[in-house]
Amino acid sequence: MTSRIVLPDLVVLPLTDSDTITVKKRLSSGEERRMLRRGISYAADGTRKFDPIEGGLSKVLAFLVDWTFTGPDGKRLAIRDQPPSIVEAALDLLDPESYTEVLRAIEAHEKAMAAEREAEKKTRSGGVTSSVISPWPAAAAGGTSGS
Repeated sequence: MTSRIVLPDLVVLPLTDSDTITVKKRLSSGEERRMLRRGISYAADGTRKFDPIEGGLSKVLAFLVDWTFTGPDGKRLAIRDQPPSIVEAALDLLDPESYTEVLRAIEAHEKAMAAEREAEKKTRSGGVTSSVISPWPAAAAGGTSGS
């Protein structure tokens, strides 16, 4: 039987220049809600709209745990166990191509994990699969619906 609880499993994804990022294998429902909430902005009239820029950043912040990136001094840029504001500040230091590479790697990982879960669902046994013996008691007794 598969658990419905998301475990804090991590996956290391390779990037160019021998760098890697460490990401969450899956998000919990709470992490996913926070990610989606961050990607929504509100207009003056109160209507909600999805902001693709914030949506991408919220996805990176939701999944990203660590990386092997270093600063100009050669020291590793520490993001593990840091609050989102610190991780966002570190992401803001990246050149646009590197940020896009991180985002694309996370998006590809998210798609692969969704496909893996769909495949698991197809092989998982569901609830009760026995057929109904009598769909309607009157039908079993030979009655009609009156029409």
